Amino acid sequence: MRVIEIIYGKSLREKSIDSVNKIETLAGNVQLRERATRFDCDSAIINRKDNTIEAFGNVHINDADSLHTYSQYLKYFGNERLAH
Repeated sequence: MRVIEIIYGKSLREKSIDSVNKIETLAGNVQLRERATRFDCDSAIINRKDNTIEAFGNVHINDADSLHTYSQYLKYFGNERLAH
């Protein structure tokens, strides 16, 4: 399983959905990394169980310093390495 690392975020909150599922919400200049791929955005929600990221506002994906993608919203599936 590929691990999504939190590099930076001004605030971090963890919320339990039920006894198994919990999410982490980050806000403020969020920076995340999954191997050689870096994600920058205004805020994000990480679901560790599903290994997914939802990113909001000024999203920038930098894949190994060679590919740059920009959007206002991102849904990233870490296990498949797919971004929508």
